[in-house]
Amino acid sequence: MFRPIKKRMFFYGSFFLVLTIVACNGYVAQFDLWQSPVPGLTLTLPQPLVRSSLTAVTFNKILVDSDALTPAGTGAWVSNVDVNRIGGTYQYLVGNSTPNSLTGPITATTKSKIILAHQIRTDSAALDISVDGMVLSTIPQGAVDIGWTIQEVGIISSGVHTLAIATSDPGTKFAYADGFIILPVLNLAAGEKQKGWFEQDHPQIYLQGAWGLIAAPILFPFSVSSTTGTGAVVSANTGDNVLFFVETDSASKLRIYAQTAADQGIMNVTIDGVPQTAFDQYSATTSYKAFAEFSIAAGDHLVSLSVSGSKNAASSAFGVYLDAVELKVSTPSDEDRALAMVDSIVNNIDATDGGARISYDAELYNQDNDSGYSMMALALAVARWNIPEHAAALKRNIQWFSNIVQTDGVWYWGYCKEGNADCPRSYIVPASGADCIAGYCPSVNSYYTGLAPSITALRSIDAPQSFPAVGLAIYASLFPDDSAFINSVKPKILSGIDALIENNYDISNGYFYSSYQYKNGLGWLLYEVQYSAGQCDVYMGLKAAYSLTGNKKYKTYADHIKENFDQDYFDASRNLYSIGLFGPMGGTKTMDTTVNYGFAQGWCAWVFGESGLARATDVMTTVKTWIQPDTFSVLPPPTTDPETSQSAWLLMGLTGINSDAAIQNNLKARFRNYQFEYHPDLEYGTGGEKFSDAIPYLYTSNAAWAFIALTQQPSPVTWWK
Repeated sequence: MFRPIKKRMFFYGSFFLVLTIVACNGYVAQFDLWQSPVPGLTLTLPQPLVRSSLTAVTFNKILVDSDALTPAGTGAWVSNVDVNRIGGTYQYLVGNSTPNSLTGPITATTKSKIILAHQIRTDSAALDISVDGMVLSTIPQGAVDIGWTIQEVGIISSGVHTLAIATSDPGTKFAYADGFIILPVLNLAAGEKQKGWFEQDHPQIYLQGAWGLIAAPILFPFSVSSTTGTGAVVSANTGDNVLFFVETDSASKLRIYAQTAADQGIMNVTIDGVPQTAFDQYSATTSYKAFAEFSIAAGDHLVSLSVSGSKNAASSAFGVYLDAVELKVSTPSDEDRALAMVDSIVNNIDATDGGARISYDAELYNQDNDSGYSMMALALAVARWNIPEHAAALKRNIQWFSNIVQTDGVWYWGYCKEGNADCPRSYIVPASGADCIAGYCPSVNSYYTGLAPSITALRSIDAPQSFPAVGLAIYASLFPDDSAFINSVKPKILSGIDALIENNYDISNGYFYSSYQYKNGLGWLLYEVQYSAGQCDVYMGLKAAYSLTGNKKYKTYADHIKENFDQDYFDASRNLYSIGLFGPMGGTKTMDTTVNYGFAQGWCAWVFGESGLARATDVMTTVKTWIQPDTFSVLPPPTTDPETSQSAWLLMGLTGINSDAAIQNNLKARFRNYQFEYHPDLEYGTGGEKFSDAIPYLYTSNAAWAFIALTQQPSPVTWWK
C-alpha cells in the first residue's frame, strides 16, 4: 500500500394535550405566545434585511393557540387583534369571582417541555400552573410592568394530559391568553445527518419572530435540510429568538453553528434561564463555518438563542444567523468514538452515485484502495449496529464499484469525477477520456507523475481489485434477501478477482504482483513487486469470491498464500515480515530486508489470525519495541512522525493473535487522542482520525483502521466458511 501525498492539508408529531386555564376569585390569568427570553425586552416590529438572497419562510410552530381553545366558566374571554401576536390575535379576560378556563385537546407523542407565554403587569394575578393536578410552576403577582414574556412550566411525558392555570391570590385583575409552546425533546438518539445534529428548521426547534431563510447550499455547507433545502436563518429584530429543549445522559457539549461577517451582531444565549457567553457573530471576513460551544450537565435543559440588538463596535449591522445545532457528549465512550469514525466514512460516500472520497475536501476517489478499506470497515459497522443509513451507504458504494469497473474487470488506482479540471487525471494519451466510466475518470497524483520516467496511469492493483468483493461478501451475508441487488453486481465485482488472477498471478511462486504502471515512452509495464501486505489484501478478495460463489479455485489460490506466507516473507534477520519480494514474473525473487513498515506486520497477523502464521508472535514482539513512551504511538525506525495507522495495525495484529491485552488497551488511547473533526465542513461529517502530527489529515482509511482496532474486530479467518 502506497501512502498518498496530499496537495491540501487542512485540519482543523402530533400532540393531544388537554389544556385547562382557570381564573377564579376575581383574578385574571395572563399569557401569550409572544415571548422574549429576557423579561423586559422591548417588543419591536420586523425590520427588512438588506440581503438579496433572503426569502421569507413559514416555520413549523409547536404551539397551542388560544383561538383553537374552548372557553368555560362565567367570565367572558374577548378576542383582540394585535399584529405582534403569533396568529394575529390574543384573548383577554377581566377577572371575576368564579373559575374560568380555556381547554384544548392535545396528545404528546414524546417527552416535551411546556412553555407558557404570558404578560406580566402590575395588575397581573399570581398564577399556579399544574399538569394532571400537580402544580409545576408558580408565577408571582406582577410587581412591575414587564410585558410579554415566557415561563417554563415543566416536562410532560408522551400521552394525554390536563394542564391548568389558576389564580392563587384574591383581587380583580386581568388575563391575556394566546397559547402555549410545546417543545419535544432533542437528544443524542435523534438527529438528521448524524446523531445529535439538528438543522435550523427542525420541527422541534421553535423560531419566533421575523426570521428569514437564506437558501445558499454553497455558502452554508452545514445545512442539508429536509424542509427548506440548504441554508440558514437570519434576523435583525431585537427579541426574535429560538427555543429548543434538550436532554443528555451525561455531560455534553452544545454547539451553535452560524455565519460570521462584518455586518453581523451578537446572539444572546441562555441555558435554563442563565445567560451564557454571547455569540459575537462579527468577523472582518465572512465565514460560513463558525460555531459557539457551551458545556451542559446531564439532564434536561431549555435553550434560548435571541437577537440581542447589540453588536461588536467594528460591525456595521445587528443581524444574527443560525445554521444548525449539535449535541456532543463531552467524554464519549469508545463505542461512541467508533460510531463517529464510521459516520465520517458514510458522509464521504456520495448520496447519489456512491462514490467515496478519500477525505472530506478531496476530489479523489478510492486512491490506493482508501475507499476499499473504508468499505470493509463500513460493512463491519453494519454488522455491529445495523444502522439503516450505514447499510444504504454500503450498498451505494458497492454499486459504485460495479459501475466503474472496466470491461476487462480492472479498476484503476484512483478516480476523479469527469469534468473536474482540478483533479489530476490519469492518461495514456494526454487529455484522453477513453477510460472514463459512469462519470468517473482514472487519476494519479503528483508523486507518480513526478517520477522519471513519469507514471501517468496505474491499473490492476492488488488491493483495489480485491476489496469490492470483500464488501459485497459481507453485505450478502448480512442481507441475503436482497438477492436482486447482490446478483446484479456480483458478475462485475467477481470480474475484478478474475482479472487479478489473469493479470497479476505468478505461477512460479503462487503470489500476486502489485500492479501495472503506464510509463511514458515505455507503455504498460508490470510493477515487479509482490508486496506482503498485498498478498493479505488478495487473500481477503479470494476468500470473499469463494464465499460468494463456492468456486474452489478461489479457495485454492487463497490457501496457498496463507500456507506459505510465513516461510516466504519472514525476514529472520529482523524478526519481521518483509514488505515484499522483488523480481520478474517467473523469475528469481529478492526479499527486501531494509524497510520497517507496520502494515505488513499487523495487517497480515490480523487477516490470518491466531493460528494462521507461526511467526506472527515473533513479529509482534519486534513491532512492540516501536511503541513510544506515551504507550500508544508506534514509530517504525527510522521514521520520525508516528502515524495513527501504525498504532491501529499493531492493535489489530495483537487482536488477531490474541496477545497482550494490556498493550492493546494502551494503544486505544491513540484513537481517542487523535480523533478529529473538520468542523468547517460538517456536511461531510465528523469523527475522522488524524493521520499524524506532521500530516493532520483525515483519510477515510484512517477512520477505517481506527474503527477496526478500537472495536477489536475478530480476525477474518472467523468470517469465511
